[in-house]
Amino acid sequence: MAAVTDEAIGYAYPEIDFGTDDVPDLEELMAQLKENYTIIIVTHNMQQAARASDRTVFMNMADDRAGYVVEQDQTVTIFTNPSNQMTEDYVSGRFG
Repeated sequence: MAAVTDEAIGYAYPEIDFGTDDVPDLEELMAQLKENYTIIIVTHNMQQAARASDRTVFMNMADDRAGYVVEQDQTVTIFTNPSNQMTEDYVSGRFG
């Protein structure tokens, strides 16, 4: 599913809407479009998030709140040196 405005393009789980053979083409298109648009991707695919994004926001849920931000930073920082242990555990595959 995609949403488009004059300034942003949003994709919710693009890995579901496109076949695995199409993902490289989609990521190449996103790289081209990011010159003129903000692109927002919601995904559980950590490899795609690491490849296709400049900034990453890691969100989680709790009993008393849904969709809260755990950490946000440059993508390379989130995946190589996150400041929050929960983020580290998620991107390293210890949970999720």
